[in-house]
Amino acid sequence: MIQSTLTGEEGYDGCQGDGYELNINGTAYNEERPQGTEILLTDQGCDSIVSVSLNFSPNSLYTITYLGCQGDGFSITVDGFIYDELIPRGQQRYTNTFGCDSIVAIDLLFQPPIFSEVNYLGCIGDNFSVMVADDLYDELNSTGAVTLVSSSGCDSIVLIELIYNNSSRREETYIGCQNDGSSINVNGTFYNEFNSVGQEVLTNVAGCDSIVEISLQFAMISTDTLEYLGCLGVGFELIVGGNSYNEITPNGLERLLSTTGCDSIVTIELTYLESVVNDLLYGGCASDGYFVEVNDQRYGEMNPFGLETLLGSNGCDSVVMIDFVYTSLDTAYLNELICARNGASRFINGTVYDQGNPSGV
Repeated sequence: MIQSTLTGEEGYDGCQGDGYELNINGTAYNEERPQGTEILLTDQGCDSIVSVSLNFSPNSLYTITYLGCQGDGFSITVDGFIYDELIPRGQQRYTNTFGCDSIVAIDLLFQPPIFSEVNYLGCIGDNFSVMVADDLYDELNSTGAVTLVSSSGCDSIVLIELIYNNSSRREETYIGCQNDGSSINVNGTFYNEFNSVGQEVLTNVAGCDSIVEISLQFAMISTDTLEYLGCLGVGFELIVGGNSYNEITPNGLERLLSTTGCDSIVTIELTYLESVVNDLLYGGCASDGYFVEVNDQRYGEMNPFGLETLLGSNGCDSVVMIDFVYTSLDTAYLNELICARNGASRFINGTVYDQGNPSGV
């Protein structure tokens, strides 16, 4: 008896992704290899042909989408679950007619308002203005917000901010000393001791005027003279700048620092007057009665010598040295015997002595 070849089928109905697999004759059949033919050997030694046909039905996928605006209140209920602006996305899983999953994907998109800005940075008085939705914005109405409708149907909010800067003003000041060589350069102009004040107009970062007021002060070097008029020997001394000025060093020049921080030049001139010495001399005769009073002291024949100190016209001592000399009288006798009527005479000190004037002193 001759046996015929046996034929058979292996079938499967499932769902995509369920992991089903069939192994025949060492060959794996699954979702990636769903069909094929295998030849097997029966117990009788004949061929057995097996046709494999695996069917994996697809899972169905549905998407619910929405494009709207934030705050429009749209919501949708799927299988009793509410999707809205707070919960805009999700999935609901069902079983389709093939017994496979049927997935519903929810994707709600709520577009936010579109914000745009109109910004301007200018200067007061430059007359800049802009029109937004029939509203005029300028220096008097410089900020605001306008709500428009965009191409998506949602709000388009325009923020307007116009800034008008003042002209800035600053000062450049300096306090120094004459001849200190200080100078500054402002806008290409040099300011110094000979060009000490001015105004420069620059442009600030906002494009507005930046006015610079320049005021430089150069204090004068002060000069002073210290003078003294006194007498030698009084011990007057002056200390200037740590140096001593006196009878030995009566003159000098000192450079000090004044309250303005500049030099103060001091000239020292000390004058010391000498004492005046006068001699009061007299030569006379004894008993002539001559006398003088000096400094309430009487000088004469009984007190002919002395030294008196007075106050001179220059304020210093005036020393008077008194030296009186009184000469004693000399007595001589002229006795001569002459004869009367012989006409003899003598002439002494302008006086004629004769018979009519025979004696005298």
